[in-house]
Amino acid sequence: MVHSLEDAETTPGCVLVGTSEWIRTATAELAAEAVTVAGVVSAASDLTDDRLETATCVLTDERAALAAVDGACPTVYAIDSTADEAIDDLRAEGATEIVVKRSVQKPRLLAHRLQRTLAAADCERERALTDQHRYRAALDALSDATSHILAVDSETAACESLIDIVADVLEIDGVVYRFDDRATELRPVAHSAAYESTVGSPAAVEPNGSSIWETFVTGDPSTADDIATSPAAPDATAAQSGLAVSLGEHGVFVAVSSAPDADVSGAIELVKPFVAATETTLDRIGQRQRRHDCERDLERQTRRLERLDAALETRRDIEQSLLTADSRTELERGVLARLTKCDACSLAWFGEPDANGNSLEPRAHAGHDRGYLDAVPVPTVDESTAEPAGRAARAKAPVYVENVAASVHDGAWRGEALSRNVLCVYAVPLVYDGFLYGVLSIYGDQRDAFDEPFRSMLADLSETIAYAIDAVTRTHALSDVGRTEVELEVAADATLCRLAAFLDERVRYAGVTTRDDETQVVFAAVDGPLETEAHAPVDGISQVVTVAEHEDETVLQLRLTEPSLGAITDAHGAQLREFVADTTGGRARIDIPDAVDVRDLIAGLSQNGPDVSMVARRAVATDSCSMAANHARSAVLETVTDRQREVIQTAYHSGFFEWPRHANGEEIADSLEISSPAFHKHVRAVERKLFAVLFEGATASEVN
Repeated sequence: MVHSLEDAETTPGCVLVGTSEWIRTATAELAAEAVTVAGVVSAASDLTDDRLETATCVLTDERAALAAVDGACPTVYAIDSTADEAIDDLRAEGATEIVVKRSVQKPRLLAHRLQRTLAAADCERERALTDQHRYRAALDALSDATSHILAVDSETAACESLIDIVADVLEIDGVVYRFDDRATELRPVAHSAAYESTVGSPAAVEPNGSSIWETFVTGDPSTADDIATSPAAPDATAAQSGLAVSLGEHGVFVAVSSAPDADVSGAIELVKPFVAATETTLDRIGQRQRRHDCERDLERQTRRLERLDAALETRRDIEQSLLTADSRTELERGVLARLTKCDACSLAWFGEPDANGNSLEPRAHAGHDRGYLDAVPVPTVDESTAEPAGRAARAKAPVYVENVAASVHDGAWRGEALSRNVLCVYAVPLVYDGFLYGVLSIYGDQRDAFDEPFRSMLADLSETIAYAIDAVTRTHALSDVGRTEVELEVAADATLCRLAAFLDERVRYAGVTTRDDETQVVFAAVDGPLETEAHAPVDGISQVVTVAEHEDETVLQLRLTEPSLGAITDAHGAQLREFVADTTGGRARIDIPDAVDVRDLIAGLSQNGPDVSMVARRAVATDSCSMAANHARSAVLETVTDRQREVIQTAYHSGFFEWPRHANGEEIADSLEISSPAFHKHVRAVERKLFAVLFEGATASEVN
């Protein structure tokens, strides 16, 4: 289209370049024609790119200025009359009319269009501007997109942002695979809606040598030919091309296109900045998560160490109180006082089985009882509805109820506990040498008040407490002046009665000791030599060893798997003087110090051993000789270890100390499964301790 200066609607502005006189004349003529002069320059070099882009028209006499004219607007050329060469060039390029200096005498100025030049300039200029705008838009989009990806706070959001941005900015459909280190596979965590319609639902990628897996392992991008048969696209009929770009240790980004002529290589370069931003974000989130995990682990370990330290401190305090206690009552009070000092423990008490062994009765308590012990019966039954202390007594194992309110209708005791703000209970049985001395129970006013270190400490300490109770009970029994002798009938289910039935012989109890592994060893005697093999299995006996065999007597060493009558009696501070068993049952005679309750002893025997019934009871005065003997016996036994006692007791019952000897050291060592030198070493050690106590009055600590 040719524009004329007379056409007001299409009249352009002008920039004049030429001599001063000519410019004045041309400007005046243009003003007369209502033409707006955009500017005046004195030389073509003053026509900068910015100025040319803002000008509607340019009048110049230099070819360089013509090339910078906006092709979307008409161009007016005003050429100095001396520029004949320039005029010829313009005509050669297709100018239909040229306005020169002479023509301004008759003012008429036309706008001319260089047909071929402007057509080419239009196309190139438009393409250049379009590419420039697209480039600038891409940079802006890249900046905004990467800023958005880098700003997210979760791994899921980062993956979803990558999918959305690539789809919006680059019009590419994709899926993000994250590496699952537990399953050792790449799992899809985010994909565009169009991806599923093009390829199908993405599936996990296993380490099967596929290009997607190789991209993850090597970090090198894969193109369409590489992933055409990828496990990520089981139904790839609609996908014509694709690519895979590594997300580092986090996974892989996979994109596909249904266009047959898609530029995959170019797409990789466009995708890389977004993928790199996503990888950076995942690294940041992963580092932050690992840092938080480390901080949580450190806090958790610190709290655990603090709890463990507190538990150990409580244990040290309890052990110290056990060492200084002179009686069971003092011992129990000391333990309870130290437990209730703990913030978690609001109530603690010792329970002891009653005479029938059917329930626990409180012996001592500390803390805030609030009438709980009076309101709640504690039967010794192994049922979920029973009070935890009773269940612990029956099972001889710790019982922990971390939340009393969890099953409030599961036992009447829970309601009583909740009404007194008891939310947590832990009960541990006090068992030593197979005998139950009672139950220690603690209560808290918070759910799960007693952590694992504290419970483990108390469970480990329970045997020590039971041992201490046993020790102080024995000490008081030996130091007591008076004693009671009782005769008991023992049921036929007793261990020695079962052995007598098997041998068809009377069996006499000779003594009992306990090994280091808490296995009870009983010595028994049978009249004359045995006609029946005694090594056959008998219930309650794991091993039978003949330690001495004489014409009038055979001595057996029995390893028991259940508490013996002698061990239970010793645990209560009494002494089994005699026990003879036959096929129908047995008869036992027991010396009970006045400090020991006879009913408690009978109840303990029935609860932990065979059924017994008392047939006679006599009070016996203890003279000074008997008292001295008891003290001497106690002093010696305190100096020897369990292993030394077993060795020396086996030697005694085997006739090792008789003259002539009924058995030599090698024979006894074989029965004990030790070497002969080890046997003689134990014997010498006990003899030295015995004589030290006898001649020097040495105590256990001085001898050891």
